[in-house]
Amino acid sequence: MEHPAPFVPYDKNLKGWNDLVVAEDYIDQKSKKENKEMDEWAFRGQDTLDFPASTLERHCKKLDITGSKIVDLEVKLIRDFARSYHLYTNRVLPPKGYTLEWLSLLNHYGTPTRLVDFTYSFFIAAYFALEDLEKGNACAVVWAVNVTQLAKAAKKHIGLAVANGQNLFEKFKSKRDEKPFRDLFMARPHKFVLSTNPIRLNERLTVQQGRFLAPGDVTVSFEENLRAVPNHSSYVMQFIIDGACRQECLRKLHRMGINRATLFPDLEGFAKSLRTKSLILKDLPEQSVKQLKEV
Repeated sequence: MEHPAPFVPYDKNLKGWNDLVVAEDYIDQKSKKENKEMDEWAFRGQDTLDFPASTLERHCKKLDITGSKIVDLEVKLIRDFARSYHLYTNRVLPPKGYTLEWLSLLNHYGTPTRLVDFTYSFFIAAYFALEDLEKGNACAVVWAVNVTQLAKAAKKHIGLAVANGQNLFEKFKSKRDEKPFRDLFMARPHKFVLSTNPIRLNERLTVQQGRFLAPGDVTVSFEENLRAVPNHSSYVMQFIIDGACRQECLRKLHRMGINRATLFPDLEGFAKSLRTKSLILKDLPEQSVKQLKEV
């Protein structure tokens, strides 16, 4: 028997910029209406309809690494990265034992990790969903997770499923890293998902309004970890964006200041942002090759 989908689909596909604005407001109003205190939502944009997965999950699937060998690989990747990090940067190292902060840096530079990238901004997620969407692809998707309600359900689940789970959860929420993080997420695999960030944010997390969702058991998929949390489908929504509105939405997002140059604040990010800006440049008055002598 097939498992039920782990999300609540939005009632219609988004076919243009106005639909994106309405969908973002829908989430905002939903947060206010259902609770006295405003719930926080996190969003992830993808150019495929696949359910979110961590880079570690996808990496190990390609290499046919399973079970406890995934746990072992994660430890080795963190140690190797931390031992050589100082050779490539002058930035201050994370304090000793700050495993979550190391994981955020690994993730930042492209090493496979258990951390799944989300953002607090619906529009930033929409940008990532549409940016690399191939012309032949029919649609992109924004996943929305109510991280406030997910945390409440995960807390109860951990308290019941994990020995001394309530205490582990409270210590982690208080400390947010170091031994409490390792005890809850890494010492003994247990299926759950929690929203988390290191205490010290790197530049990219800050400008992208980034937030991680982390699974408790890396030996199984992110989806299986989420399914273990009671009422998981109540906290997840799926917004499908029609690929035909890609150019319109990217132009609008660029005008809002959401592009590669702002989300990846370095020369490479600026250079790649010109791909999106081309949607604006192509409609400006023509310029002569002679004008290149001015640059």
